[in-house]
Amino acid sequence: MSKTWAIAATIVFANLTLSFTALGAEQHKSQQQPQIVLGEWLKFETSQVKPRLMSNLLGNGAVLASPSQSDPDYYYHWTRDAALTMDTVAGLYEGTADAGERSRYLAAMKNYAYFSRQLLDAPSLSGEQHNHYANLGEPKYFVNGVAFSRDWGRPQTDGPALCAITFLHFLEIAKKDAAERPFDNDTIRAMKEALVANLDYTAYHWHDSGYDLWEEIKGQHFYNGMAQRRALLRGAEWMQQIGQPDTADFYFRQAAALTVQLQRFWDGNRGYLQATLERSGGLDYKSSNLDTAIVLAALHTDENQEFFGPGHDQVLVTAEKLSNVFGVIHPINQRTTDGGGIRLAPGIGRYPEDRYDGNGASEGHGWFLATAALAEVHYRAALHFAANGHIEINKTNAPFFRSLPKVDGESAVLEVADIEQGIALRPSQAKFKATLRAMLLAGDQYLARIRHHASSGGSIAEQFDRHTGFMRGARDLTWSFASLITAADYRNQLLKVLDGKDS
Repeated sequence: MSKTWAIAATIVFANLTLSFTALGAEQHKSQQQPQIVLGEWLKFETSQVKPRLMSNLLGNGAVLASPSQSDPDYYYHWTRDAALTMDTVAGLYEGTADAGERSRYLAAMKNYAYFSRQLLDAPSLSGEQHNHYANLGEPKYFVNGVAFSRDWGRPQTDGPALCAITFLHFLEIAKKDAAERPFDNDTIRAMKEALVANLDYTAYHWHDSGYDLWEEIKGQHFYNGMAQRRALLRGAEWMQQIGQPDTADFYFRQAAALTVQLQRFWDGNRGYLQATLERSGGLDYKSSNLDTAIVLAALHTDENQEFFGPGHDQVLVTAEKLSNVFGVIHPINQRTTDGGGIRLAPGIGRYPEDRYDGNGASEGHGWFLATAALAEVHYRAALHFAANGHIEINKTNAPFFRSLPKVDGESAVLEVADIEQGIALRPSQAKFKATLRAMLLAGDQYLARIRHHASSGGSIAEQFDRHTGFMRGARDLTWSFASLITAADYRNQLLKVLDGKDS
């Protein structure tokens, strides 16, 4: 077991400076870090994880879930992980002015398009291609594009929808960059062929019983439905643009049916969104039906906050419930402050009953991507409130606002009566911006938790041990990298709204 290492740091956000010492876990060495701000650490960390993420993208377009080939073996192209990763790559391409970086991101996007088109013809145990590309329900492939052929949770109906969302994003970029013509015609053709097939799968198979994003439970899932709905809505708009009104109408009708179905997942008695309905197979010990998949669904399918976006009352209280539960059941979270007395948010796992430890089955642990998701949902909800110029605190979302930390030096804080009785805040009120700052601080505390357990050299694994805090599971998990990159980006966006500058 490696030694713990100490990091003295200063978190600077808004007009508030917090000094603290955070303990982290690293695999092979102990190292002292100088005093740095959280924003500076994020800049360092993202500068490290971006090339690590890119190194997991193979030249043939396959996206490694992790370079780990044993204990556990994640040396595969997972449809879901790949789509989410490549959507992040598309965002990096859009956001950088560096010609070298743009070239690398563009090459990866092109390779992914060709690899995805290759998968259209890959036979799989999930179904036949002639049945509206039922073969695309296969969750993972060997890196040469051959479908995994051993026992697994299949079909997984969210992967094709996420692929479609990613390709629609790519095509938007290609349209914007048409003057420079960075995308050749063959690449555009490959993207469109892959897009059409994945939309076809989604439109005809969304109602099929499938496995959840953790590949453990068969049924109807909130995450899958949210991905499918967004893919079909955006796909319908695209079909209209290319002169396919009948297909567009069909997609719109399927999305409308999903809109109705997804509203069934709210459990008013428990006070959170359920992960799965109509369970028909898979593990049977997940009694709470409380899952980080709900928050991930809001983040991965946000469409201008119009339907279960990060600022939605039911999403926020589900996030608050997850934080409360993991704060209690994972022993590492009993340490709520670092060495300097500054609060750390709880490390978040997948769901309370989790028994997957990264190498077999015993007990679940904290996941870096889940903890980053809790940070991001705070940032994006705050951005939503700022854009709308309105925060309404009501009976449903009161637990979330009650959980927000107090910002030192902030006088215009929410009072207990504000939360219990309900209040509507506008930008002209001091409490409006104070609430946004509290949401920023809450998100920062989750990122501080990630820093607490991550390697000082930039590596982020799949999990961190619920007892010791040391990293475990697959090393250099691609999805972990992508989740930190997006959380850091939204943090910077929120800082610009609050202060007009990056940290």
